Amino acid sequence: MNILNDVVNGAARQFGREFGRAGANSILKGTNSYTIKGKTDYSGRIKSSDNDVVKSIKEINKVKFVSTNKANVSRLIDLTDLVISNINFKGNSTLNEINDITELINQYNDKFNHGSSLVADDFKEKSIDYLEEEENIS
Repeated sequence: MNILNDVVNGAARQFGREFGRAGANSILKGTNSYTIKGKTDYSGRIKSSDNDVVKSIKEINKVKFVSTNKANVSRLIDLTDLVISNINFKGNSTLNEINDITELINQYNDKFNHGSSLVADDFKEKSIDYLEEEENIS
């Protein structure tokens, strides 16, 4: 019987210590605390605290393609201009910034491939020529 009492008392003491730590942590952290993650969240609305690359990724995620060729080409041009203006390898000093740029390029490639597949092969207009020129620059 003494062994069972020791086990129960040990479990109760451990629970009390863990409960005490949890209570202290919630008091020390406060209500406005949040856990710092090792990566950026690309979902949700665009916030003023987001850097330019993250804002661009969120803009890319918002783009929806339609059924007309001209509108889709216009969206592809906007996407290309957005990415070209944000690919800047000067002063990127942290791994998070490099990860954000990699994510920007990946998101752009996915959207561009999706949008360009919706444009008819026989569609020719000045906007297509401009898009091809812009894509060759990058």
